[in-house]
Amino acid sequence: MMEGMKLAGRYKILHSLGGGGMAVVYKAKDLLIDRYVAVKVMNNSLVHDQDFIRRFFREAKAAGSLSHPNIVSVYDVGREGSVYYMVMEYVSGPSLIQLIKKEGPFSPEKAVTIASQICDGLSHAHRHGIIHRDIKPHNILVDRDHRYKVADFGISHLPSASTITTKTGYVMGSVHYFSPEQASGGRIDCSTDIYSLGILLYEMLTKKVPFNGDSSISIALKHLQEPVPDPRIYNPNIPEALRQVMLRALDKDPKKRYQTAAEMKYALQHALKKPDAHMLPVNRNQQKKPKRKWSLKKIGILSGTAMLGLLLLSLFYQMIGETKQETGQESNPGQTAVPQEKPDEVQPEWNHKWWKEIPGEEKTESRMFRDFHVTGENGKYEVTLKVNNDLPGRTFYYDIYAVDGFSSRLVLNGQAVTFHKDRDKDYTTVDFKVNIPKEAILPLSGKGIAKITIYSLNREDDEKKEKYTIDNLLQLWGPLPNGELDNF
Repeated sequence: MMEGMKLAGRYKILHSLGGGGMAVVYKAKDLLIDRYVAVKVMNNSLVHDQDFIRRFFREAKAAGSLSHPNIVSVYDVGREGSVYYMVMEYVSGPSLIQLIKKEGPFSPEKAVTIASQICDGLSHAHRHGIIHRDIKPHNILVDRDHRYKVADFGISHLPSASTITTKTGYVMGSVHYFSPEQASGGRIDCSTDIYSLGILLYEMLTKKVPFNGDSSISIALKHLQEPVPDPRIYNPNIPEALRQVMLRALDKDPKKRYQTAAEMKYALQHALKKPDAHMLPVNRNQQKKPKRKWSLKKIGILSGTAMLGLLLLSLFYQMIGETKQETGQESNPGQTAVPQEKPDEVQPEWNHKWWKEIPGEEKTESRMFRDFHVTGENGKYEVTLKVNNDLPGRTFYYDIYAVDGFSSRLVLNGQAVTFHKDRDKDYTTVDFKVNIPKEAILPLSGKGIAKITIYSLNREDDEKKEKYTIDNLLQLWGPLPNGELDNF
């Protein structure tokens, strides 16, 4: 029993708040600064699982790097004997799943208010390159000020982790809130959280999840194959505009969803302003231009080139006027209207501090891989590293990521390197080439970092699980935003 224990000489455990097979969360008192905290304690059965310990501390690193009113703060992490613990902000209110069960389905206004706050928290995490991967109402907590906070970054995707199962078979992410790419083991990016938030929105408005079944596999297959049931079957009072936002977030194709949480927030709030709209400007890069009221065929019957020119000019200004009226802002010819209600969210600022810290943080070694060196530039590299001869098999793999001040994205995945072991030594020196088209590695901003993740695969029980992962930089692209390259 943990009750009454004192961790690190300052955190006195009071009582359990709940938990599962991975960890238990306790309410505790920080005796040093006299405040209540939540302490997550790793389950005793996992203290010898090095992969899980690594994931536990990764959660602390991920959440600890974030500071936002819609994210549960992490204060401390540590170990005392065989007890691994994490100290977090104590949120006094219930979880969102408890509220849904008690009060659901929510009104459109309440659902949008909650979803918008979650968008704010996700926006902040995504700008730091962190993808939650387990957004569900169980991981959303509400405080006394009705502020909703995203919690539990335990399987968050810092750009080196992409598996969805552990060797013990624990599914990383909850299957009712899985994105199709999670269900198929595909590439994970920010749109994965958008999909899960779409399911959460569906549940807030209907008190049901869109896909259910007798087993995790059957539910996962529905995410992959079946269309989303119309939410109006369960709640006919959902406005059409809000329904369209939900269905956009739940598109099977990640590229067709909202590409940022800020864009989804804008669409949600716009939906309440125009509840009967049938299509919304959900993405500033994909907004549809207002339809012309004149077809070219009609214009063609007008006599004279001058008259045609005047009509086209009139039509051009009419389109601009409609765009102004619809967005409430001035527009320039040839530009798509961008919502200006909260420009710091729709067009997030570059996170200088985070990007400058990447070169120092993302140079790691493991027992199997060490002494990484790279030469070359502009997408053509010669990589050298030492590989422990205890490595199972004679093949390892690498992924390439483009990282900038907003996020990271996978460029190359699962590239194999096969080598012959030098049995006379403990380590074998391996050389290999990496070739990436420059246009593929450069983020939209033209500034960023090309990063390589090297790993082995554990194929026990036919599972493909990454092991012995290391991260290193290939190249810094473009100058730092403030010309502070000397800081590296």
